[in-house]
Amino acid sequence: MKKIIRIIKEDGIIGLLKRVIKKIKKNINYVKRDKIYLKNIIKNSSYKKIIIFENNFGWSKIMKQRPQQMAENFDKDILFFYGTPYDEFNNNNRIDKIKDNLYLIDLNIYRKIIIKLLKSNKEKFLMIYSTDFVEQYIINKYLENKFFVIYEYVDSIDKGLCNNQYYDLLLNRRKEIANANYSIISCTATKLYNDIIGINSSALVSIISNGVDYSHFHTGNINKINEMDRLKKKYNYIIGYYGALASWFDYELVRKVAEDKTILVALIGVDFDETLEKSHILDIDNVKYFGKKDYNELVDYASYFDICIIPFKINEITKSTNPVKLFEYMALNKPIVTTNLLECSKYKGVLISKSHNEFIKNIELAKKKINDKKYIDILNVQAKNNDWQIKCMELISFIDECRTNLLPKKSKNLIIKFISKCFKYLRWHLFDKNKMKIKTFLKKQFDVKLRDEYTKQIKEVLQENTKFDRIIIWDSHYFGWNVGLFQRPQHIAMNMSKNNVLYFYDASNDYDKVKTIKKQMKNLYLINTSNELFFNILLKEIKKIKKPKYLHIYSTEMALNLKQMLKIKKMGFDILYEYIDDLSPQISGTKQLPKNILDKYNYCLNNISNTAVVVTADNLEKDVLKYRKKEQYVYSCNGVEYEHFQVKKDSSLINDRMKEILKEKKPIIGYYGALASWFDYEMIKFLAKERPNYNIVLIGVKYDDYYDKHNLEEFSNIHYLGTIDYKYLPYYAIFFDVCTIPFLINDITQATSPLKLFEYMALKKPIVTTAMHECLKYKSVFIAHDNEEYVNLIDSCLHMTEKNNKAYFQVLNNEALENTWSKKAKLILDFLEKFEDK
Repeated sequence: MKKIIRIIKEDGIIGLLKRVIKKIKKNINYVKRDKIYLKNIIKNSSYKKIIIFENNFGWSKIMKQRPQQMAENFDKDILFFYGTPYDEFNNNNRIDKIKDNLYLIDLNIYRKIIIKLLKSNKEKFLMIYSTDFVEQYIINKYLENKFFVIYEYVDSIDKGLCNNQYYDLLLNRRKEIANANYSIISCTATKLYNDIIGINSSALVSIISNGVDYSHFHTGNINKINEMDRLKKKYNYIIGYYGALASWFDYELVRKVAEDKTILVALIGVDFDETLEKSHILDIDNVKYFGKKDYNELVDYASYFDICIIPFKINEITKSTNPVKLFEYMALNKPIVTTNLLECSKYKGVLISKSHNEFIKNIELAKKKINDKKYIDILNVQAKNNDWQIKCMELISFIDECRTNLLPKKSKNLIIKFISKCFKYLRWHLFDKNKMKIKTFLKKQFDVKLRDEYTKQIKEVLQENTKFDRIIIWDSHYFGWNVGLFQRPQHIAMNMSKNNVLYFYDASNDYDKVKTIKKQMKNLYLINTSNELFFNILLKEIKKIKKPKYLHIYSTEMALNLKQMLKIKKMGFDILYEYIDDLSPQISGTKQLPKNILDKYNYCLNNISNTAVVVTADNLEKDVLKYRKKEQYVYSCNGVEYEHFQVKKDSSLINDRMKEILKEKKPIIGYYGALASWFDYEMIKFLAKERPNYNIVLIGVKYDDYYDKHNLEEFSNIHYLGTIDYKYLPYYAIFFDVCTIPFLINDITQATSPLKLFEYMALKKPIVTTAMHECLKYKSVFIAHDNEEYVNLIDSCLHMTEKNNKAYFQVLNNEALENTWSKKAKLILDFLEKFEDK
C-alpha cells in the first residue's frame, strides 16, 4: 500500500495505471511463452503417464518427505508436475525444472492450460493427499477432462493433524474417493487400508509404505559438526530423534530415558503444536533440542546418533503412522527403539516396546547391537528394499494392474487406425483383387504397424536399462506371475534382477493380462511370449547386445519344445536349465511324461558346453552326476523371502473364516501349498480324529481330485481356506501353532525341496514333517515316520515357546537366514560367471 501511495505522489494516477498495464502485459507475455514451453514438454516426449500433483503445501515450505521423494523418484517415462504456490519461485516463469521429468508449476496460472494440452492423453492422473484439502471445483476440472485420481492416503484424518474447518470435508472426500470409479488409492499403513476396505470392499486400493532415499542416508560423506563432536565426548551415548514434536510425542517417556545421565537425548524437528515448550523437557540438562534442520543437514546430525528412537504415544494417529524416519534410521544403520507402533512392528530389527519400562530395557539392548554386524545387515537390507525408487515402481505397477478397471487400452486406437486404412484400400481395390490378396494386404498392414510399435517399446526398455551383466528370459506358458502360489520362479527372477540381471519373465497366461511387456520392478519385466511377433522382435533386439544371454527353463516346462528352444539358442542364447522336481506324470498332470519335457532333459544334461544346470535336491543331484562332474552344475535348493515373513499377528488382515477359527481358541496345526496326490490325507485325518481339540488349517490349490476323494469335510476340525494371496499369506500362517508338511514318501517327495519349509522357519514356528530327504537336513525340523509319531511330535511342539526353548527358535531363525532367496540367486549367478569364463 505504501508503495502505491508513493507512486501516486510521484507519477499520479495515470502513472500508476501505466505501471499496472505494463505489469499485466509482461505477465501475459510470460504466460504465452510458458504455454509454448509446456506444449514442448508434453508433446515432444515419450512419457507413458503424466501426473499432476495438486496441493496447498508446496515444495520447500514443508520438510522433505513422501511428496517430494515420490516426485523425484519416478522413472523417466513418468512426467510429473508438482503444484507449488507463486512465492516459491525465484523468477517470473512460475515453472521450474527440477529434472527432465519433474517440474514445479504454479497451477493457479497454468492449470487450465495444462489440462487443455493433455486433452488427447489417455494415461493422465491427478494426485491428491488425504490430509490436504484441494477444492472440489478444482478436482472437477480434472474429472471433466478424463483424468483419474491417485489418492495418497498417508495419515489418519484427525483433528490433531488437519485444520478443523476441513475435517468433515476431508472425511467426506475419503468416502467419495473410496466409492468412485475414477480412483486409485495408495495407503501407507494397514489401518488406512482397512479404512478404505471398510467403506468399499471393491475399491482399487493397495498398501505402498513410506521409504528412504537410501543413497542419501547411507553415505560416507558426512560433514563434521563441532557441537556434536563436543557432546559425543561428553556423553557415553547419543539417543536421537528427528521429526514432528507434537501431542503424540511421549515426552514423559523421554523424561524417563533421560534419567540415565550418561546419555544425551538429541531432539531435532518442528514444535508442531507448542507441546515441546509446554512439556518443559528442555529443562533437563541431558536433553538438547537442535531445532529444525534442512534435509541435507539432517544426515550429518543423525550420523552422530548411537541409537535412534520413535517415542510415540499409541493413539488413532500413530496407529495409522508409517514413519519415514524409520526407514531413514535403517539406512543410517543405527539400532532402532520404538513404542508399540503397528507399522514399526512389521520390520525385523526394530526393538518394539509395549511399556515405558520395556522401552528403557530396549535402549540397553540397543547399546549392545551398535556393533552387531548381523543386526546392522538386517536393517541395511530392509532400507534398500524400501528405497523411494522402489515405492514409485510399486505405485506405477499398481496403476498398471488397475488398467483394466480404469484405463482405455492403447490397442483400440491402433486397431481403429488400421481398420480405417483397410477400408480405404477396399474402396479402391475390392473389384479387382481376390479375397486372398485382400487378406494378405490387411495382415501385412497390421503387422507393419504392430512391428513398429513393438520395436519402439523394446528399444525404450533396453535404452532405459544399460547397467546389467547379463540378460535372462524365463519361458513358461503354464506358470506366469500372478498365480495362486508365489514360488521359486518369481523369487529367483526378483533376486536376480536385484543383482544386475536384466530379466524378462514370461507372463503370457490369463492371470497376468500382459499383451507385450510390463515393468514389474527395476531390471524385471513381464513379457508375453505367446505374442510371437513381439517375442521375435525382442529376441532379435537382445541378440544385438554383446553380453551373456540365457533362455531360462524349468525341467517341468511342457509347452516349449526342443525345436523352439534350439531356435532361440541359435540367436546367441545359452540355456539355463533348472532341474527342480522329479520328472513324473503326476507332477505334469498327464498319463505319461510329455515328450517336450523328456527331450529337453536329455539335451540339457548332455550338452555341457552351452547349458548351465541348476539342481534343487540331493536325489536330483544323483541323477545329474550321471551326466556331469560337480563343477559342471550348481546346487541351489529353494529358499525364503525372509523379510516378507517377519510379521506380527494382525486379525484385520485375515478373512472371516480364519477369524472364526481363532475364536475357538484351539491350537492350530497349519499347512499351505499344493493339495495333491503326494499329500498324506490319511495322516491328517488320523490327527483330526485323535486330537479333536486341535484345529487343522489347510491353505492352497487343489492340484488334482485327491483332496475331494478323501472326504476331509467329514471332520469339523479340518478347515480348507482355499488359496491366499502371497502378500497376505504370512498374516495367516503367523497364527499357526505348529507348521507341517505331511507328504507321502515316494520318488516325487524324495526329490522335493519344499519352499514352505524355509518360510515356516522364517515364521519361527515349530515344524513337523514326514521323512522327506530334503527335510532331514535341517536341525529345526521334527521328522515323523508314522501316524502315531506324527501326533506325538505335534503334541510336543505345542508346548514349545520361544521363552522356554530359546535355542530351538534360534536354530529356526538361523536356518531361515541361511536359505534366503537372495543367497540362492547369488549361487546361480556365481556359477554363471564361471560358466561364462569357460
